[in-house]
Amino acid sequence: MTNNMKKSCKINILLGSRVFWVMMVLAGLFPGLALPGCGGGGGSSSASNTETTHTVSGRIAAAANVVVDGDVNDPNENLVSNNSQFEAQEIPNPVILGGFVNVPNSGDANGRFFSSGDSDDYFRVALKAGDTLTLIIGEDQTAEMDLYLYDDQTNLVDASPGSEKTKFLEAPSEGTYTVRVNAFSGASNYTLSIGTRNAENTGSNLTLSSDFVPGQVIVQYKEKETAGIAGNDPESRAAALGLTFMAGGEERPVLLGFEDEGPRPLAFNALDIGAASMENPSMDPVQLKKFDTLRIIQALRKRPDIEYAEPNYRVCASGIPNDPLFPVQWNLDMIHLPEARDVTPGSSNIVIAIVDTGVLMGHPDLQGQLTDDGYDFISSSSLSLDGGGIDSDPSDPGDLSYGTYSSFHGTHCAGIASAVSDNAIGVSGVAGAARIMPVRVLGKGGNGTNYDVLQGVRYAAGLSNDSGTVPTQTAQVISLSLVGGSFSATAQSTYNEVRAKGIAVVAAAGNSGVSTPGYPAAYEGVISVSAVDISGTRAYYSNYGSTIDVAAPGGDGSTDINHDGYADGVMSTCGNDRSGSIQYSYDVKSGTSMATPHVAGVIALMKAIDPAITPADVDGFLVNFLIVSDIGQTGRDDYYGYGLIDAKKAADVAFSGVSSAALKITPATFDFGLLAENLPITAGKTGDPGAMVTVTGFSDNADWLMVIADSIDGNGLGTYHAEVDRSSLPDGNYSAVVTFSGSVNATPVETIVRVYLQMNSSGKTPDSGYHYVLLVNPDTLEPARMVEVVAQNGFYSYGFSNVPHGGEYQIYAGSDRDFNDLINNYGESFGAYGSIDQPMTITVNGDMNNLDFPTELSVTLPAHNSLSGNISIDASNPATR
Repeated sequence: MTNNMKKSCKINILLGSRVFWVMMVLAGLFPGLALPGCGGGGGSSSASNTETTHTVSGRIAAAANVVVDGDVNDPNENLVSNNSQFEAQEIPNPVILGGFVNVPNSGDANGRFFSSGDSDDYFRVALKAGDTLTLIIGEDQTAEMDLYLYDDQTNLVDASPGSEKTKFLEAPSEGTYTVRVNAFSGASNYTLSIGTRNAENTGSNLTLSSDFVPGQVIVQYKEKETAGIAGNDPESRAAALGLTFMAGGEERPVLLGFEDEGPRPLAFNALDIGAASMENPSMDPVQLKKFDTLRIIQALRKRPDIEYAEPNYRVCASGIPNDPLFPVQWNLDMIHLPEARDVTPGSSNIVIAIVDTGVLMGHPDLQGQLTDDGYDFISSSSLSLDGGGIDSDPSDPGDLSYGTYSSFHGTHCAGIASAVSDNAIGVSGVAGAARIMPVRVLGKGGNGTNYDVLQGVRYAAGLSNDSGTVPTQTAQVISLSLVGGSFSATAQSTYNEVRAKGIAVVAAAGNSGVSTPGYPAAYEGVISVSAVDISGTRAYYSNYGSTIDVAAPGGDGSTDINHDGYADGVMSTCGNDRSGSIQYSYDVKSGTSMATPHVAGVIALMKAIDPAITPADVDGFLVNFLIVSDIGQTGRDDYYGYGLIDAKKAADVAFSGVSSAALKITPATFDFGLLAENLPITAGKTGDPGAMVTVTGFSDNADWLMVIADSIDGNGLGTYHAEVDRSSLPDGNYSAVVTFSGSVNATPVETIVRVYLQMNSSGKTPDSGYHYVLLVNPDTLEPARMVEVVAQNGFYSYGFSNVPHGGEYQIYAGSDRDFNDLINNYGESFGAYGSIDQPMTITVNGDMNNLDFPTELSVTLPAHNSLSGNISIDASNPATR
C-alpha cells in the first residue's frame, strides 16, 4: 500500500483508491474524531522550498500479552495460515488476541479474504483448570461466530454457538487445548481473551458445558395477540417449529421439547438448520443432544416471531454475588469496597451529580439509580447534537449521526460511581444505593465551555443558573471528570459558593502526565484526583504536583498484569453506536476521568452513614490519612496526594466504629508475562490505623523466583519486589506462591501472593500487527501525514519529515485488520500520543523526538439483559434519548 499512498487537495490520505479515515472512539474526556474533508490549521501535507521544516518521531510500544491472528484481512500483515487444527497458531496464556474471520464474499471487497473467506482460526494454548476464554465479536451486526474448545486428542470439550456478540468458555482441567473461532456468517474483527480470572457468563451466552436439560427449550413468542386463533395455539405453534409443547401458557413463556428423529431432530428441518458446523463422532449421546439443543436455540433466536429462546437451566441455591463483571473490577478490591459494603450499602438519599456528556438513561445497569431532574446545559447548537439550547433532557444522544462514533463518557463515569449492585448483570458501582443526577455539559467531541460547566455545577448545587430552576434535591457530591483552561475567578467563586453549601466537589487532575495544575481540579476547595494503575502506582498519563489531594484507580489500557484477559483499565457501563443505533454496553477505559467517580462514590458512602459530614471534614480525613492508604513516599507526595482512597477506612471513620485491621499485600496476584524481570510488591496495613501490623518473614516455593525487601519500616511494612531468573526455564507456563508471615495486634497471620510466568524461547516479543501512524490536524482531525510501520523488538519506530514549523498536530496509530480503512474499529490495536483518554497536541517549533506512547487492543463488552442478549435502541427515537 505504501507505493499507492497519495495526498489529495483535501489532505486526505488515500490507500490505493480509497480514503483512509481515522474513526476513533477515545475513551476519555475529549474524544478526537478525524473525518475526511478539507482541513486547515496546523495539519499541512507539504512544505514550500523556503518554509522551515522539522522532523517528528518516536516509538510506539506494542501492548504486552497482545497477539495478532496469523491470517487477517489486511494484505500488509504477514500471512501465516491457522485454518485447521494441524495449522493451529501457538499462543501464550494469558493473552489478548486480535483477529478476523469471514465467510466467502463478505467483508471489504478489497480485503485479502473477500472471495475465498477465512472461516476458521485455530489456536493452541496451555490452559489451567478454570482458565476462561472470552470471544467478543466486533461491530459488524451481521456477523456471527462460534467458539469451540478441543482437547489434545481433538475431542470437542465445549462450544458456544449462537448469535450473541460475547462468548465464554472455561477449561475443565489443566492441559493443552485447541481453540477454534468459526465464522458462522458475515465478516468481523474479534478479540479472544484468555486468563485465569475473567468476566462471568452474562445474559444469553450459550455453552455446551452449561448445566441445562438436553432437548428442552424455553420460548417466549412475540405475537401474543394472535394466541388462541386457530393454528396459533401453543401445541400447533410448537409443532410448526418441529418441537413439542410441554408447559406454559398463551401469554407467557412456554417450555418446548424435542426427541431425536434419525440423525437429527425434526426441528432441524423445520428451522432450516443444516448439518452442525462441526460434526464430532466422539460426542456421547447426551453431549450431542445438548449440542443440538443449542443449535435449535440459535435458530429460534433469529426468528421474527420469537422474543427469546434459552436453555432450561438447572438451578441450585447460591449466595455468591451476582454482578457478572465484578470479578474483573480489580479497582473495587483495590479501594477495599467489598469490606466497606459490610459497613454500609449506601443510601438513596444521597445524590452524586455527574457533570459530563450526559448519561444513557435506559442503560440496564443504571435503572433505579438516576434522578428524574437532570439537565442539559450545552448552549452551543454546534456542540449539543440534540437540537441546540439548554433543556431538561440530560441523556447522551451520541454523535454517530454527525459522522463519527461516541464515547459515552458520562455513562462510564456514572457506572463507576453508582451502577446497580447485585442485580445479576454487569458491574457494581462504588456508592451502592446512592443516586446519580445526570448533568450534561459536554457535547460533540467531548467538548464544552467553562460557562456551561459552571451552569451545570450551579444547578446541581441548587444555586441560581440559566435554567431558572433547581433540582428537587441538590447533590451532596459533584463529580467532574473534565479538565481544561486556566484559572478563572468566576469558577473559583462558584466553587466557593458550592463548598459553603456543604457540597463536596471532586475533579480529575488531567491526563497529560505533567506537573502543571489542571482546572477545575486545582481550584481551592476542589478535591483533585490523580490516577493509579493496577499495580497501585501512578499511571503514566496522570498529572501530578502540589495540587493533588488523593489518588484512585484509573487503570492502564496497555497492560494486563492481573492476567484476567482484559486490559487493565476500569470496567463500567457504556454505550456503543458503531452499528448505527445505540447499544448499551460495558467498556474498559483509563484516565483520571475514571479515578474521579471512585472518590465521589466513597464520599457518598460516608455521607450515607453520616449526612452531616462536610467538605472540611473530608479535607481533615485526608490530611490525617484516615480515609486513604498511604502509598508512594511516606506522608503526602505529589503523585498520590495523601494516598489512595480507601472505602473501608472511609466507612469506618464515618461510622466512628472500631475497624478491623489487616495485613495487606498488593498485588495479590501478578503475572511476569513473557518479558518482565521484576515487579513491585507492597506490604501494608488496612483498617484501624492504630493497629499493630507487622511482617516477620516471607518465602517462596520456586527456584526461579526471589523476593527482596526494598524499603521497609521496623515492622516490615513497605515495598518489596519479586524478580525472576528465566535463564534455565524451558518453554511453558509457571506458577508460584509467595507467603508473607506477620501479625495483626499480636495475632499471627499469613498472606499469599500468586505469581505467574510464561516462557517462549522462540523469542516472541510484543507485536500488535501492522500499524498506520497518523499525524492529525487537532482542529479538523483530518490526517495530514501517514507512515506504515511494523514492530521490531516490541516497538514501532515512526518518523515524519518536512513537518512545517509552527504546525500543531496530534499523533494516532492503529491497525486495520479487517481492511476497511478505519483504525480503532473494534478489535483493532490503537494508541494516541499522550493517552487515548486525552491526546496531547504538539506544536512543532523544532525537531521533536521521543514522542513515545503505547498501543492497546480495543475491547468493549456488550450489555445483556437477563433473557435476550444485546439491548439495542434506535438512536433516532426521541423516546430513547
